[in-house]
Amino acid sequence: MTNGERWPRWVLPLAGVVGPPILAIVFSIVFDSMSRIAGVSGYARANLDKTEFAAFAVVLVAFVVAGAWLSRTPRARLVFVLIAGGMSFLAYVLTFLGHVAP
Repeated sequence: MTNGERWPRWVLPLAGVVGPPILAIVFSIVFDSMSRIAGVSGYARANLDKTEFAAFAVVLVAFVVAGAWLSRTPRARLVFVLIAGGMSFLAYVLTFLGHVAP
């Protein structure tokens, strides 16, 4: 770690890889349990799913922006945005497909 860095170089790329799948798992568990507790189905379930995916997208974008803001150098910022942005897109698509499939 050099002077001026808050943490080692590998921490932000690791967070960019691990963070979006963890957020996807947490959102899937929370919203699935909410819909089971409320006992919603049909149109109400569709509205809840829309809300889930909108909130999930906002959280993923906030995660990418916060990680880029915490990066000290432009190069680290670019690496984080590319890694976390790609992983966030993948997590979002897989979460969507996981909800559509059953």
